[in-house]
Amino acid sequence: MSSSLKRSLNLRWTYRDGWYLLEGLEELALSLRVSTKLTDKSQLEELLKGSVGLDQVHSSTLKFLTPGEKLTLGKWGYLVPLEKPEGDAILSLRPLKWNLVVRTADCYPIAILDLGKRAAGLVHAGWRGSLRGVLQVALEQFVSLGIPAEDLVLAFGPGICGSCYQVGDEVIEAFKVYNFWREFIMDENRLDLFKFNLMLARQFGVRIVVPPPACTLEDEKLPSYRRGDRGERAFTILSELKSL
Repeated sequence: MSSSLKRSLNLRWTYRDGWYLLEGLEELALSLRVSTKLTDKSQLEELLKGSVGLDQVHSSTLKFLTPGEKLTLGKWGYLVPLEKPEGDAILSLRPLKWNLVVRTADCYPIAILDLGKRAAGLVHAGWRGSLRGVLQVALEQFVSLGIPAEDLVLAFGPGICGSCYQVGDEVIEAFKVYNFWREFIMDENRLDLFKFNLMLARQFGVRIVVPPPACTLEDEKLPSYRRGDRGERAFTILSELKSL
């Protein structure tokens, strides 16, 4: 690869009337000035065909993609690993051979990037996956590659906010195993999954976190399971941008 070729990451979130695009994600994260622009998503189908995701099962299972990974086209229109396709975190070394993708409808998509541009990943974090430690598993995988936590950046996509996310007593009790539960559990059994995962990331040593741009239940341009959108999902796509 030419030394004059610059590599950065693009992050897209699909909305019903287009998609929002973060260009040059590392630079945006470092400046902490995140602006999104709505663009045409007519090429979404083609983009997904060059993207790799997983059969999501609300787990803490991570898939580390290898350059020789055998893939097949999945039911959501993107590629999935032929072997062990289930999981909720996907990671690859950079430069990315394929785009990475997760799908959501209230759960949080979390992009993980390395300021040293050595690896990148996406996490699908609902309450079950969050409780099972899916974000920690992904962060630990980065560190196992020799990437220090302080070099990592998290960018949260749209998810259901704490003010809107009311859950059952059994879910609240399960999260109380964390001694900081009062920080993310509010009155009337409201659970703030963004704050929960944010605090875990901070404890892990992550210093830069880009907050979610919208609540899926409040913004009707986003699919929300809680609103009744059972078959519709938003896609979060992480892709490599190369420029001279």
